[in-house]
Amino acid sequence: MCNNDLLGGDYDKEYAKVYKAWRDYCRSSILVPNDKLKIGCSPEKILKCVIGHFLASWVIDGEQEIPEILSQPIKECSITSDFREYLLNNKSLEEYKIYYWFYPYDTLRIDHAFGRGQPVSNKPVPFFVGSTIKMKPLAFCITSSDNPAFSLSTKYPNVTLLNLNSNEVILSLNGYPLENWPEEIPDNHSIILLNSNQKINVNIGEK
Repeated sequence: MCNNDLLGGDYDKEYAKVYKAWRDYCRSSILVPNDKLKIGCSPEKILKCVIGHFLASWVIDGEQEIPEILSQPIKECSITSDFREYLLNNKSLEEYKIYYWFYPYDTLRIDHAFGRGQPVSNKPVPFFVGSTIKMKPLAFCITSSDNPAFSLSTKYPNVTLLNLNSNEVILSLNGYPLENWPEEIPDNHSIILLNSNQKINVNIGEK
């Protein structure tokens, strides 16, 4: 986690609370099918934690301080500007859907933007775009509220919308997605991925 007052204070401590609750549960319990772990916390602080790390990862220069990074306009993508305004000025994120799910994998993964398309007449047609932030034990995908043709919870019922007005998060410890979902390349689909190294990768699935 970041060693600074903005992210290393309240927000990271709230995320650490979730991690510790999950770790303690694993040490003391036998997991059974359909197990759900409810953890008392502030979903808003959790979201601000992951968004802070999402914004910080855009900067290649590792010598910049986090407050300096977050104070600079981010021109690459409108979503990053909205995130910055939310983190610093509590701007509403009502234009976005924020999904989350249990992520027990060790890999920290931040994908700034990806788009999935389905071939029609051998031409990929984008039908979903989003950003993912994955930090054990939670993963998040943020997409526009008007994204027309894809719901993350369709394939995995345990992927749910984050309720910022709640006082808990719920980890569904069984039936969670694979490590590289939803940005993995499904059969007969294409993906365009802007990853945390700010490189564009274009991959086409089997035809």
